[in-house]
Amino acid sequence: MSDEQEAARWLPAGDDPPERGLTEPLGNVVWAFLCFVVAGLVAAPIIALTDRQFTIYGFGHRGVCADVAQNGLDIRSSGSTVANVRAGASSFADSLQLCANHPTLGQRFLVTLTQLPTLILYLAVLVLLWLLVLTVRRHGPFTMSVSRRLRFLAWFILGGTLAVSGGESAARAAFAGTEVAGFGASFTDSANTVLSNAFNGVLANLFPLLLVVCGLLTLARVVRRGTQMRDDLAGTV
Repeated sequence: MSDEQEAARWLPAGDDPPERGLTEPLGNVVWAFLCFVVAGLVAAPIIALTDRQFTIYGFGHRGVCADVAQNGLDIRSSGSTVANVRAGASSFADSLQLCANHPTLGQRFLVTLTQLPTLILYLAVLVLLWLLVLTVRRHGPFTMSVSRRLRFLAWFILGGTLAVSGGESAARAAFAGTEVAGFGASFTDSANTVLSNAFNGVLANLFPLLLVVCGLLTLARVVRRGTQMRDDLAGTV
């Protein structure tokens, strides 16, 4: 049996609908996560309005806290506190967490920007995965549309991760500037701190990020090749 004949055994013939089980368990897992996220987005604001102890993404009835990078902060060698913390703020050097006991609206928005972009990225990836699952269910695995969705997903994950890492690092640095006297006093120092923190954030997850992106791009090429082989076989029958 030739390679093309062997490959044809695993390609959907004609317009026959693909098996639903072909997209499992990914389909069920993605759908469950989407339902969970949507339920959380609906319930969280309601809880925040009724529970005075509840805070979500910087908004609520309590103070706000943000995890910040150690880079650029003056850490005291004794006492485990961040030096030069402004009045009304508190710090926990073991986790590098800065808290504003009586936050301004601007500080609340900065805390939101240190947390919410990651959720938006995850939600967007889930939506793209669900669209990929639907495409496979409707048209089969070996179509150009599946290959295009895989390539787009790969580049979206790469670009989105870099953008979220840089944006959240900038927000953390800006929030630290409102809490620590002398931090980010000049634009050059602030820019260098933000760039350094963003680079470190990406570098920390670089290996799994590259594996995921390269894996999706490779899978897209495999699907594209499988589509071409199916079309060639269909033309010879």
